[in-house]
Amino acid sequence: MDSQDNARNAKPGRARGRPRGWDDKTAQNTIKSLDRAMEVFEYLSEAQGKTLTALAAETGQSNATVYRILVTLEDRGLVDFDPKDQTWHIGPQAFVIGARFLRRTSLVDRARPILRRLMEDTGETANLGVEKNGAVLFLSQVETHANIRAFFPPGSLSPMHSSGIGKALLAQMEETHLDRLLRSGKLEAFT
Repeated sequence: MDSQDNARNAKPGRARGRPRGWDDKTAQNTIKSLDRAMEVFEYLSEAQGKTLTALAAETGQSNATVYRILVTLEDRGLVDFDPKDQTWHIGPQAFVIGARFLRRTSLVDRARPILRRLMEDTGETANLGVEKNGAVLFLSQVETHANIRAFFPPGSLSPMHSSGIGKALLAQMEETHLDRLLRSGKLEAFT
């Protein structure tokens, strides 16, 4: 038997670089301290300019834990501390990491001239968004010069059913994916 015969008769194994429990997403396979840190980081990204005490209270974690998380994130440039008003903010390294996501695909670059033309033709702000975990993730925007305009900064998340992009995405979605999204949560009324 040669090496080709061995390869044909080999049992299918797991993909290289994946542990045995690759599909096991239970709590035993998560790093709880990292999960707590990400909770603080994500909360701070939505609620800029929070004190340590406020962050701890609003995330339900102890002051000591939140402080250690913030100092660690600060060392990485992901958060900044303003000593004047004793508040924490998202740092520049968070932008750098986020911008790498946009470089992963050429979608934003390719869409830019189309967004500009759409804005000019309609006189309205043109947005680019994709579906992310049942919400619209806004990637890019070309603003109108009109006095009244909608503004969704890149990185904003919006429920699918409450935005024009979300409704367009829902209208084109495969039925199985749509059913899964609709069953996963309640559709909150906004108007």
